[in-house]
Amino acid sequence: MTTAVTVGFGGVGGILATTIFRQVDAPRYLPGIYTTIGCQILLWVLLCITTMFLHRQNVALRRGKLEEPLEGREGFFYTL
Repeated sequence: MTTAVTVGFGGVGGILATTIFRQVDAPRYLPGIYTTIGCQILLWVLLCITTMFLHRQNVALRRGKLEEPLEGREGFFYTL
């Protein structure tokens, strides 16, 4: 699944790059650079949200607040 998603987003990235790094914006390509920075910030925000969620799941399991084990496996904790 991960490989398919990576390859798929690689293709989407190629299409996106051809539309945001336009020749008319040369030599600075500011729209492309701003879009790339925005995507990196979005990625960082999603990483922070995911890390906090998984950390809270681990803490809840350790405190016995979850009814079922994580991922349906006893002794399983998310690696952060």
